[in-house]
Amino acid sequence: MALARSFRFILVTEQGTRRRAVGFLDSDTDANLNGRSTFESLKRESERAVRTRFDWWISGDTPNDRWFHGWPNQPKYKECFTFKWKENRQHQRLYGFLHHPQPKTQPRFQICVLIFHEAKNEDQTDFSILDRINQFRQDSIVISAIKKLFSEERSNESQWLQ
Repeated sequence: MALARSFRFILVTEQGTRRRAVGFLDSDTDANLNGRSTFESLKRESERAVRTRFDWWISGDTPNDRWFHGWPNQPKYKECFTFKWKENRQHQRLYGFLHHPQPKTQPRFQICVLIFHEAKNEDQTDFSILDRINQFRQDSIVISAIKKLFSEERSNESQWLQ
């Protein structure tokens, strides 16, 4: 008998803004979700670099395609997103998707749900990774895990918002 699939959404920090936040999809039943474990095992210098990229995106400042990007011109992948950095002469990526967890109460609020880490050596995007991201993005169990943290019913804002 297989274990029931189980997911949780974990914020990178307890800080965010009224517009954006970053977190990881995690699971005890799906070992392929390696984004959080990779991030937590980064060397100090790399972790600082990645956190800087998160902070830049959260702040909503000007886009920075060298640090992160999506695929807005490709309808199938327009919700997919990646943060990038270089480590040990390899291009590293954290892949995930963008989501508006409270469309009724905070429709402009957006989160980046990071799922997978991959090292990348070629210039071309591996669309099979984005296809996997889309499967998670459309999974009702994943969306339910996110809604546990971002309920529409809460009358006051989440404590982690600045």
